Amino acid sequence: MPLEPINLVMTDRVYLLAIGVGAYNNMPRLNGPKKDLETISSLFTTEGIGLIDKNRAKQLLDPTGSQIREAIIDFSLKRSAKGDVLLLYYTGH
Repeated sequence: MPLEPINLVMTDRVYLLAIGVGAYNNMPRLNGPKKDLETISSLFTTEGIGLIDKNRAKQLLDPTGSQIREAIIDFSLKRSAKGDVLLLYYTGH
C-alpha cells in the first residue's frame, strides 16, 4: 500500500523530540549541542513559519541514558497515534 503524502505545514499532528548531549564522563564538554537544540527548536516552532506548536516540541539537554530511553518510549509509543509525524533530533557524540 503506497504512503500518502503529508502536508506538514498544515497538520497539527507533528511532534518534535530534540536531544542534545554535550556532557560526557572523561571527555571535554561539547558546546554545540545546547546551541543546536536552540536552533532546531526555533526552526520548527517559530510562530508563523514553524511546523510545530511549541506545546508539541520537547527538548532534553544532557539527559542520562535512561532519560533518553524513557523520552523516546514516551514520545514514540505512549503519546503517538496513527497519522502522527514524529521528528527525533539528536546532537552530540
